[in-house]
Amino acid sequence: MTKQEHLLVMLAEECAEVSQRATKALRFGLTDPKGSEPDQPYTNQERLFMEINDLLAVLDLLFEGIDYSSEVMKNYKKQKVEKYLKLSEELGLLN
Repeated sequence: MTKQEHLLVMLAEECAEVSQRATKALRFGLTDPKGSEPDQPYTNQERLFMEINDLLAVLDLLFEGIDYSSEVMKNYKKQKVEKYLKLSEELGLLN
């Protein structure tokens, strides 16, 4: 396995961990520190941020020397999200 392949595996794993933490926040709330693990001290929001930072660290390693965090790309994505939020609201699926 090459370094790039290893980092791609790590990227997939971190994406899965972000997804898992997001679904726990949906089930138990962002501010609930208990969730499914009552002995840990962090809120679900803090734990989600930790997982996102892990993901960003792997991205940094994978794309060393490349500025992948373009504001133009982020703004484009934000516009798409807003468009589909509005559509969901119009369809009565978002309150």
